[in-house]
Amino acid sequence: MDNLKFENILGWKVPEGSLPCWVISESERLFSIKEKKPFYDYSPCCYFKITQRLDNNFIEGHLGHSEYKGKRFHDDISTSYEYFSNYQKREPVYFSFDRVSLYRLIEIIPNKPLSFILKRVDSPKAIKPNRAFMIMPFKIENLDNFYQSYIKNYLKTEFNIDIYRADDFNDNDIIIETIYNQIEQSEFIIVETSHPNKNVFFEFGYAVAKDKEIITIQNTEIEKNLFFDRAHIRAIFYSFDNIDPFQKQLEHY
Repeated sequence: MDNLKFENILGWKVPEGSLPCWVISESERLFSIKEKKPFYDYSPCCYFKITQRLDNNFIEGHLGHSEYKGKRFHDDISTSYEYFSNYQKREPVYFSFDRVSLYRLIEIIPNKPLSFILKRVDSPKAIKPNRAFMIMPFKIENLDNFYQSYIKNYLKTEFNIDIYRADDFNDNDIIIETIYNQIEQSEFIIVETSHPNKNVFFEFGYAVAKDKEIITIQNTEIEKNLFFDRAHIRAIFYSFDNIDPFQKQLEHY
């Protein structure tokens, strides 16, 4: 993870290998659910270093605070921090690494530094208007150029739709969760299925499981036939030598 990028945004430096995180109260969580909005208005005051993933839902790590005057991470429980007070009172304490995903504090283990056990909890994702997500393989020059010129720029210019893909976000230990969130928040998904890329089909499957609106696109110069198990999903065929028919079909969708 590039900590300097976060430093410019936050005004304070995130220790190497750590993630900035937001402390979310129970009232803030309930408000977000009621309004169906992500946690936009909260400023990150903490950072978290993941030491191990216990399973798909639980992570363990160390927590620090931007104003913490002691060591880099908390060594003991201090009631001067609200999350410790709430934990001792058995009130829910939540953290978010991207203002969308939510982790609940389950246990604090008295190590040096303290070990925090967090559990991923589902929180309703607000769908952002005029937003889409692109699932495609990377580092294929002509495909990257096609995406930038004839999908990304076209959707923005003609329909004021912002489309993103995974490399628009900072790499970190939970990048796959960021991808999940982007898929869930998007109005529709475009998937390039010409290449047998495992990541593409994994993310494609996640979008299908979330019942998202999906458009698949496929280069007829590479693969002319759709796999039978995705033939029911809307598909647009394209060629690098003939862009107009592709964009006209995309407009109708």
